[in-house]
Amino acid sequence: MDILVRRGFWIILMILVGAALWAAFIPLDAAVPSNGTVIVDGRRKVVQHPRGGVIQEVLIREGEPVVEGDILIRLDSSAELANRSQAQSQLAAARFQSEALGEQLDSLRDLTDDGFYPRNQLIELERKYKESVVQQRALQYQILALNKDLERTAIRAPISGRVMGVGVNTPGAVVIAGAKLMEVVPNGDQISIEAQVRPYLADKVMPGASAQVRFSALQAVRTPVIQGTVEWISADRFLNPDDKSNPEGYFLAKVVVPPSELKKVDGFRVMPGMPAEVMIKTGERTFMQYLMKPFIDRIAVSVRER
Repeated sequence: MDILVRRGFWIILMILVGAALWAAFIPLDAAVPSNGTVIVDGRRKVVQHPRGGVIQEVLIREGEPVVEGDILIRLDSSAELANRSQAQSQLAAARFQSEALGEQLDSLRDLTDDGFYPRNQLIELERKYKESVVQQRALQYQILALNKDLERTAIRAPISGRVMGVGVNTPGAVVIAGAKLMEVVPNGDQISIEAQVRPYLADKVMPGASAQVRFSALQAVRTPVIQGTVEWISADRFLNPDDKSNPEGYFLAKVVVPPSELKKVDGFRVMPGMPAEVMIKTGERTFMQYLMKPFIDRIAVSVRER
């Protein structure tokens, strides 16, 4: 029995010594945890309308893929159709008038040369004929412009990609001229994460630091860890008065994820706006240093107070 007790004692002692050595000498990665949001770096295009109007129909939804030229939104075109119809009627009347004046001039020129028709009246008819021709050309240009206005009532995708940030979705809503309606994010661009770093941890985050990213929204048994690199961290903190849970604000860090790392999440769609958990590596320290740091900091504060 004594032998078993001694063996148990030595085993426990060896385990404790091993744990103490591990805690004192084996370095562990120190990291800053933060929450982030997926963004896409690329030539994203803002969809706008130069004149605005009233929405008749919204043909897309958030996150849908589109091809360049696809119609995204139709605006009410009743005013453009009415203006074009009126201009076409005026053009038809101007053509009829010019044809009638042209035939009249052809028949009166010989009579004028023979002295049977007053030349001043012929000159007046020629003036009216030229005015009708000029009016025809002006109406033709007006109809071309109205056709372009009619085409603009169909708001199309400027590039192929995926629709993000749709700000309008209700028929009858008013579109303000030049207002941002949505964005089209081109396919195949680099994924980045905008991570919110707590102010008291911001000094530990440096450009070039490695980071581990997990997309917690992916429906997977085991969420893969993706490696990224910190590209920059903001020079000042951001404050959001509406966020009562985080009154101290945050520093913004951009973590770039190379396309090769995205292969780890093949089969899943990583979309802009998706939440991400980010661990930014800040160095190495032992488990013992981790445990002792609060006590050391407290002792240092106490010494300064004295």
